[in-house]
Amino acid sequence: MADRTRIEVTEATWNPITGCSSVSEGCRRCYAARFAKRLAGRYGYPQENPFAVTVHSDLFGQPGAWRKPRHIFTCSMGDLFHADVPGEALQRVVRAMAENTRHTYMVITKRPERMAAFIRGLHSSLRALLKEILWLGVTVENQERAEERLPWLVENWPGLRLACVEPMLGPVDLSPWLGGERGLDWVICGGETGPGGRTMDPDHARGLRNACLEAGVPFYLKHFGGPDKKLTGRTLDGRTWDQMPPYRR
Repeated sequence: MADRTRIEVTEATWNPITGCSSVSEGCRRCYAARFAKRLAGRYGYPQENPFAVTVHSDLFGQPGAWRKPRHIFTCSMGDLFHADVPGEALQRVVRAMAENTRHTYMVITKRPERMAAFIRGLHSSLRALLKEILWLGVTVENQERAEERLPWLVENWPGLRLACVEPMLGPVDLSPWLGGERGLDWVICGGETGPGGRTMDPDHARGLRNACLEAGVPFYLKHFGGPDKKLTGRTLDGRTWDQMPPYRR
């Protein structure tokens, strides 16, 4: 598959591991699961269960083929820290990152416990290298998931930390994790998309944006979601919000 992407917050996608399983409320209308069904039987996606966790060994070397530096969303079609991802495959993903430091990598998970255990198991020199090129984040679709997942991230990862509030299913207060050396460095916000997708409440997005502005944390509003996100748009209070951290800290 081509590496080009329409995902607003990145330049390229890299999927050496695909697939996932439902773990919380935000999974109900997962875009990756819908897309995987369209790819069933092609590009290495299993015919019978296209969203099963699958290792694509032929793609581990893909970042090495990209000579121009890119911001790469890694495992956009799955969860790198899913329990079914073999430890050896995780190591190969990290090794590919370490061998291609001209790129910046972004990984977002709903399984921060395994992420934290993996980080703690890294050699200090590798952890220091990855700190400069790897952005780690967790999905927090509501307040409960924010309180459950964010502590694992901010207490264990020394590099750039982000919260992906997508789909935003209610008001989310991130103020306890905004600001300071151990706080979040970026917040992404978006609604629920696809058939039956619930449109995000502008007041919820506004509250999150205001908290980010007060703390000086970049805020990125992707869309308001709904069955057709193009109709609901991505304008809040007369402008778009496309703030991002620099690719190098």
